Amino acid sequence: MKILMCNNSGNVGKSFLSRELFYPNFDVNSRVIIEVETRNSSTTDYKNINVIKTNGSDLSTVFNEMMNYDDYIVDVGASRIEQFFTELDKSAGIDDEDIDLVIIPVTKDPKIQKDSVKTLKMIDKMGLLHKTKIIFNKINNEKSINNFVELIKKNNIDFTVNKELLILEYDALEEIEKTMTTVKDLANSDKNYKELAREAVKDNNVELKEKYIDLYTYQRYAIGISKNLDKVYALLLATMWF
Repeated sequence: MKILMCNNSGNVGKSFLSRELFYPNFDVNSRVIIEVETRNSSTTDYKNINVIKTNGSDLSTVFNEMMNYDDYIVDVGASRIEQFFTELDKSAGIDDEDIDLVIIPVTKDPKIQKDSVKTLKMIDKMGLLHKTKIIFNKINNEKSINNFVELIKKNNIDFTVNKELLILEYDALEEIEKTMTTVKDLANSDKNYKELAREAVKDNNVELKEKYIDLYTYQRYAIGISKNLDKVYALLLATMWF
């Protein structure tokens, strides 16, 4: 699968979706995340994830890596999106066959929703609106989704959202990310953190006990988050072929 991930706003969860939703489902022998960014959240510190970092003016690197892999995500950071799209305008742009899906993550924040409409317009100008999906991220109520739908209508954009493409807001996710372990790796870990905590109690090691209790808690959340991600990915597969 070949994906372009972008938004004119930062802090929408692009790195999270690239790392947790798409990358685990790609061909393990030919997958990469191409980060068009020089700052903000990055996946480069995670083990066993192939990440290549570049900036918006370096289209040759982006195109080169796109040709080197069967599955990729071009993750365009908010600080580079204007420059990246400007460079695309100067060139012949991205071939239709090079992108299967454009993903725009949207949160409940009003400013981010306005910026997301701007991103939709930019994608429309590229001729890729028919390949675009909105993924609602960190949202726990339908009101925020409906607000975005109304915003699309006010801007006269011919685009329909799927409200079921929704990643809920999880307070534990920030703590999970601090472990530099992917959600799926933590959810599927065969380590028995509950038993390890019990052993730490027997050894009177309070610090280790608390560590394992935290990891046990994070693992329980990771299982729930993983199910949410799997549901969204299945919906995408069912609806992305135009």
